[in-house]
Amino acid sequence: MVADAPPPSRSDEDAWCTALVDRVAAGEAQALEELYDRYARPAYSLALRVTGDTTFAEEAVQEVFLAVWRQPERFQAGRGGFGTWLLAAVHHKGRRRGSAGGGSTTASARVAGRPGTGCLRPAGEPARGRSRGTDARRAGTPGAAGAAGVAA
Repeated sequence: MVADAPPPSRSDEDAWCTALVDRVAAGEAQALEELYDRYARPAYSLALRVTGDTTFAEEAVQEVFLAVWRQPERFQAGRGGFGTWLLAAVHHKGRRRGSAGGGSTTASARVAGRPGTGCLRPAGEPARGRSRGTDARRAGTPGAAGAAGVAA
């Protein structure tokens, strides 16, 4: 029986990705296709978890890979791995897409309080302690105090 080759180390993957990004910077579309083949699935999965919407998730991934094509120099290998950088960009894009969806609820808000989601507050309970004023009671949303069961 033939033993399987060990998976590539993180440094091998980082070096491979850095070389591909360099090729993208040189205008080589095949390099972008290889990056896409490697990272499209985890990027889409993350975007879908963040946005909760298949269309927004697809758009977020498409926009991030388009940005890689147009501005590959934005990735700086000395600051971390390509996969981490790409998924952070997808997460950021997904959060912006999800919050700009005209009243659509983000995935994190929908799963609040569900077992295994890592969110400890009950569903429907406004977030507390945020500095951006996202707490519905602080934002002055009519009826929010009653919905949360707390007097304003």
